[in-house]
Amino acid sequence: MLCAHIQSGMAKVIAATSEGDEQIVDILMPGQMISDPYSTSNRHSVVALTDLELCQFRTSEYQAEIDSQPDMKSMLLHRSLELVSDCRDWMLVLGRTVARDRVAAFLCVLAERMTAANQATRTEAGIEIDLPLTRAEIADILGLTIETVSRQITKLRNDGLIAMGPSRSIVIPDAEALMPEALVA
Repeated sequence: MLCAHIQSGMAKVIAATSEGDEQIVDILMPGQMISDPYSTSNRHSVVALTDLELCQFRTSEYQAEIDSQPDMKSMLLHRSLELVSDCRDWMLVLGRTVARDRVAAFLCVLAERMTAANQATRTEAGIEIDLPLTRAEIADILGLTIETVSRQITKLRNDGLIAMGPSRSIVIPDAEALMPEALVA
């Protein structure tokens, strides 16, 4: 069995519901693993959003390497616990916020993650992210309709909290101003 690490590009993680529908449950960026090297099955599908460059490992070799390096084990545990915390924060956003807050939170989190993965551009105008998702995919992630996502993006733009860049890019002029809308720290 193989596991893979994203070197460049972005992918979406999809889970199938009991009704046969698909739900986007995560966006993967450079520095993240596509699969769990300790799992014997894949419960999710991964679909490229952009061109991907991957580094693949045999699962057994990867596990042996991790087991032989206590610092790496500690770093992976720390990263895993951060992901659990991020998931809890995201559950709060999805369960306790209105549509505007969900869209703002999504843009804040995506911009933060893309910046950390060197996938965003800092300009004089702000942080520019090339949105690799359609509005339908954003709606799927947020549990909203496409129309609601479009309306909220328009309202955030009209309020000066975001600007539209070329193609599907979005510019966040002041991330700190957008964060209160998102209710995330």
